[in-house]
Amino acid sequence: RGPEAPGPGSPPRFSVANIELSGGSIGLDDRKLDVRHAATGIALRVPFVSSLPVHQSIEVEPGLEATLDGAPIRATGQMLPFAAERTGELTVTLESFDLTRWLPHLPEPLPVKLVSAALASELTLGFSAPESGPPKLTIRGRGALGGVEVREPDDRPLVKLPAVEAADIELDLFAPRLSIGSLAIQRPEIHV
Repeated sequence: RGPEAPGPGSPPRFSVANIELSGGSIGLDDRKLDVRHAATGIALRVPFVSSLPVHQSIEVEPGLEATLDGAPIRATGQMLPFAAERTGELTVTLESFDLTRWLPHLPEPLPVKLVSAALASELTLGFSAPESGPPKLTIRGRGALGGVEVREPDDRPLVKLPAVEAADIELDLFAPRLSIGSLAIQRPEIHV
């Protein structure tokens, strides 16, 4: 006699180990907007994941590394996706991400010209979904913008921010509540 089948509404039973993808790449060539994006050096790792009841307390530890338009991105996590109380955290680190490369994809143009801006961050996304009680989704960490230059539509200077750093960021998406422990702006130039 085989193992008991999962009940209705239960996830299908499976167990896999040593999932690994390395050297991957993805490209986007948007000819209408004349914009190209590339994710290279993609490496994805999932050492073990199982929905079997005997494995529900074993943490899943996924990892992802890539370079997106020249900016390194890394994500690592620990999750219990099939436990009675599903929980997890995913830490995402981004370095020198050029925000201006993504401006053509905005649904509406900005009322000013964003000439330059690079984003760096280390943020941890946390979730919990208890059997009783509301789910929780949080983001905490730090972020920085560098080399920000904003101009008026007629190209007159508006704002220059060599460095903006936010630390101890805590965002509860379901509360909703946001707190920033500190915000530092170095040598701002504001033209009025």
